Amino acid sequence: VNLLTQWQPRFLLAWNGSGQLVGAVPLYLKMHSDGEFCDENDWIEAARSLSIDHWPRLFVGIPFTPHVGRRLIAAAWLGEAKRKAVEGLLLKALVELSEQAQLSINVAFSTKEEGERFDRAGFVKRLAWQAWWSNRQPHGYANLDDFLSNLKGKKARTIEKQRNEVESVKGLQLDVIDGAAGDGALLTAELMSEVYHCCYESTQMRHSNLDMEEALDLNEDFFQMLAERFRDHLLLVLARKDGRLVAGSLSFRNGKFICGRYWGVPLNAE
Repeated sequence: VNLLTQWQPRFLLAWNGSGQLVGAVPLYLKMHSDGEFCDENDWIEAARSLSIDHWPRLFVGIPFTPHVGRRLIAAAWLGEAKRKAVEGLLLKALVELSEQAQLSINVAFSTKEEGERFDRAGFVKRLAWQAWWSNRQPHGYANLDDFLSNLKGKKARTIEKQRNEVESVKGLQLDVIDGAAGDGALLTAELMSEVYHCCYESTQMRHSNLDMEEALDLNEDFFQMLAERFRDHLLLVLARKDGRLVAGSLSFRNGKFICGRYWGVPLNAE
């Protein structure tokens, strides 16, 4: 996230009379939609048909992170009444900034409560789909067989068939490396470099218009940094064939929650 990649931080900040920071909006000025995980094709076409420039525009959210969270952020130490007041001022300032600059705003993955406030402020609501899986409550599934026994027969058979196909591949080894479960020592910078090339770089090259000369949003140094500073939250599922990494996925773990993000296979995979 920097000027070279056309992510220009323009954070909207609120201060009280004592000079204390009491509120903020994660705001960026952008010339593209990359890293937002919002389908904008219809909006782009509508702007083109009306001879309106879709970019530049303002983006409110967390770069490369399609995760719900607060976007009108008030200091945690404020009382409820003052917190609501700060959030209201941030929203008002955001609208005024948009009007003065004559720029549109995309607010991504705000909380339900904030979504209602944006709706009342005149923002146009749009739906986004995400895949979520929740464990059984109050008692989670004991194992995979327990989970499959609670599915409809066709779905259970499909999963079993897929697992059997994987198990039938000769020389294939599956490894689960969970930094939160004590596997942190295995999450080395060298392994994360391997994951970068297998899971991230290859997928980006396969599904984008980039060529090998262009820089990707995330680089190998970033993946190595995850091993150094974030290993307790990393969860890798890796497939190796005859010792060579042939597929993998990278997720992030926080307590009982797992957020899946990157997966892929090498470009030369069959």
